[in-house]
Amino acid sequence: MQKSHSLSAPVVSSQVDPHRNLQRKLLRYERSSFVNSIPNYARDEFLLIKEVIRQRKVILDSGCGTGESSFKLAELFPDNLVIGIDKSAHRLQRRHMHGKLPKNLIFVRCDLVHFWQLLSDAPWQLTAHYLLYPNPWPKPGHLIRRWHAHPIFPMVIKLGGMLIMRTNWRVYAQEFALALQHYLNVAVSIKQLTISEPLSAFERKYWQSGHELFAVEFNLSTYQKAGPPILPATLRAPHYA
Repeated sequence: MQKSHSLSAPVVSSQVDPHRNLQRKLLRYERSSFVNSIPNYARDEFLLIKEVIRQRKVILDSGCGTGESSFKLAELFPDNLVIGIDKSAHRLQRRHMHGKLPKNLIFVRCDLVHFWQLLSDAPWQLTAHYLLYPNPWPKPGHLIRRWHAHPIFPMVIKLGGMLIMRTNWRVYAQEFALALQHYLNVAVSIKQLTISEPLSAFERKYWQSGHELFAVEFNLSTYQKAGPPILPATLRAPHYA
């Protein structure tokens, strides 16, 4: 394995197992509706691509950063429209460093919670949904900031498709799988990744730094055909200072 001059430190946390409050939060999310206002700019962004999405098979690259993973996914899946989405204009402006934009790739600047809400109301489902190395928020007090412990997560499940989450923190993978098991009432496994060609900049950095890498992959569309209905999420979106 080639070593990098800029190595990344592994995730450090006082939490070494799934959070003891995870199940309590998931149970709470089943008992009322998720309420979160969506700003006009997010609705406008969604309207611009709504008809394009309707006519294509879609792969969503959520939290794409500078878009390296989105470019690679567009190359790997030429018959799909790949949407790279990130809330940072600065990161998205750097997408040009990866070359000419493929015809089957578009980028959207939007908060993921807003975009997922809008997409969950649409009458179609994704082919695949990539969540590559989301912020682990490793402090125990930051549990709700992890996507699987956020009230938006049932809407992420509702989007369907092959859900692929990768992380360099074992606990995050364990919790993610437990959250899927809770909502779907089916066993969900975790796998340890062996990387030959990194899919994203973070994956390359973690791989070069010698981190253990984990993935949770689950075909939501196949399961939903025979599985129980997805319950609505709960609470209001948390406010972060």
